[in-house]
Amino acid sequence: AREMDQALRTLNDTSEESRRRAQEFASSIQAVSVHGDEAVLRLQALGVNMGKLTGEQLERATKAALGLSRAFKMDASAAMRLVARAAQGQTQTLARYGIVLDANLTPQQKFNQLLLVGEKHFTEMTTGVKTFGEEMTMLKNQIDDVFENLGGILTGIGKDESGYKWIRGLTSGFTDLNDKLNAFITLK
Repeated sequence: AREMDQALRTLNDTSEESRRRAQEFASSIQAVSVHGDEAVLRLQALGVNMGKLTGEQLERATKAALGLSRAFKMDASAAMRLVARAAQGQTQTLARYGIVLDANLTPQQKFNQLLLVGEKHFTEMTTGVKTFGEEMTMLKNQIDDVFENLGGILTGIGKDESGYKWIRGLTSGFTDLNDKLNAFITLK
């Protein structure tokens, strides 16, 4: 989140709306893919810094980068660098990765074509059958978010009695969950 805040500041955008939109978008990507929201925010920051991308174009570029990374077996950051360079008219290095765009197009048209290619792969990635490993990564990301929220709550405890009561309720909930997990394990 810090990188995204810094990137937005380079564009003189310090609005809460932009921060909220970036966070909501990152969370929406996490919900359908193996990419955690913090990683998505870092990709968005890269898109802002390198490609001067904002708003819907940044969201499309992020999806395209994630789709390209999976389809062409490259790091997501490397894919975002390619997309951001294409946004600036630099598409020459795409061919090295097997990404061929129509040579007769203008730089803007090539960028739009790259977005369409990447978004197609993103859609395939998020709607296709996920492997066990991908499902486990998605679960891990969700658990990480729970612990982030829990950390936020714990830092506020001590301000009033409600925090202590909430923790007691959470503890009994974990005890119940552990009992259910043990019962499941013995069924196998």
